Amino acid sequence: GSGRMVRSGSRQVEATGPSGGEGIREARIVAADPSIPFGTRLRIESLGECVVRDRGGAIRGQRLDIFQEGPEAHKKALEFGRRNLRVWLLTETHR
Repeated sequence: GSGRMVRSGSRQVEATGPSGGEGIREARIVAADPSIPFGTRLRIESLGECVVRDRGGAIRGQRLDIFQEGPEAHKKALEFGRRNLRVWLLTETHR
């Protein structure tokens, strides 16, 4: 596929409800480790293109947090749960 794999293996991807990333609609919003700059575009297996726009206290290393929006956000987050998915780096914003 296009892009390069972000490290080898997979990342733990977890869904959450509303956060500080609300209002950005060009791609799904993810929280990522501070080593991945804001604005970095990722392709996540079975989810498609995402953009790093948030951080989280428990989001370190190989973890990502997928923002869920809308009135059913909490329910969607619980249904998604935690998964190990492949992640590709599409573009990286330089600090």
